[in-house]
Amino acid sequence: MSANTVHNNHNTHSTGGGANSRTPVPTAITSAASVIPTAILDDLSTRFVINIPREDRSDLIRVCFQLELAHWHYLDLIRGQDSRLPSVNFTRFSAIIFRHIPFLQPFIARLDAIIAEWKTYKLLVPTCGAIMLDPLLEHVLLVQGFGGRSWGFPKGKLNEDEPYHKCAVREVYEETSYDCAASIDHQSYIERLLHEKTVRLYIVKDVPKDFPFAPLCRNEIKDIKWFSVAELPVRTPLQMDGTNGVTVTPGGGVGTPGAVKANQFYNVLPFIKPLRRFIAKERRQLVLDNQRDRRDSEAAKDGGGHESLQTDLFWAKSWDNIKFDWDNIWREIYRESSGATAAAQG
Repeated sequence: MSANTVHNNHNTHSTGGGANSRTPVPTAITSAASVIPTAILDDLSTRFVINIPREDRSDLIRVCFQLELAHWHYLDLIRGQDSRLPSVNFTRFSAIIFRHIPFLQPFIARLDAIIAEWKTYKLLVPTCGAIMLDPLLEHVLLVQGFGGRSWGFPKGKLNEDEPYHKCAVREVYEETSYDCAASIDHQSYIERLLHEKTVRLYIVKDVPKDFPFAPLCRNEIKDIKWFSVAELPVRTPLQMDGTNGVTVTPGGGVGTPGAVKANQFYNVLPFIKPLRRFIAKERRQLVLDNQRDRRDSEAAKDGGGHESLQTDLFWAKSWDNIKFDWDNIWREIYRESSGATAAAQG
């Protein structure tokens, strides 16, 4: 989910002119509008469209993004509390709102073209999210949306002027209710260009497996599960030779467990190989850290010998320029040694 997801490089549709305001509206739209109470339409229009900056009203792509928010709000919060209200898709809902708001009425005849352009533009907006790993780096959290069977990482579209990592935090929280703001590393992410769209996923470690994951928005996320990173496919079924598995067993979480077909992970495939490399690197570093901690612990038991050894071996860089008079040094050593021998014999 996203809000105000607009990047101002579109100007095809504007409210500078258009069809006559008396353009007839299809009967289905008119009847649907009569079912949705006027008070609700007034509230949605005011909350999401009418009060946007006046200069943005001329950008119908921006208006469509606002209508998307209004549509979600209607389905999740308004109809979610009163099932007697009609369930309308986005196109029908947009037509109702266009008819309801005076400055949008002249464009009702071009609504199909406007929505088509908006959907095309929407596909190019960068997407941000997170790859959420358990403390052992063995399982990754995936979500499944309504209207499909595929699994993917929690993610969503970037808002205008929104930093990438903040978009990831927001989307993860909306889709799973997990707040990763304190644990996200701005420099640790995997980025891919998929179908001309940038997808950036931040790697978030130490996510507790027993966290009560649940989507905050209705009708968006259907299921949330942990999956074994080792079992996730790195190729599509058509590319497989049978050795990479045909099904994957969820590692536990929200929803009903059971085998999942490999072709349901096509949104995940581009990120699995780099994710496994990241995990391998993290585990190597963990081994090195454990070895160092063990040496430090053993040195502490010996009375701080480790620190003493570091002191004994200390050599300042400036000492490289010191020159010793070895002739005099050896002469003095010989003299003191000879004197000690004579004293012993006497």
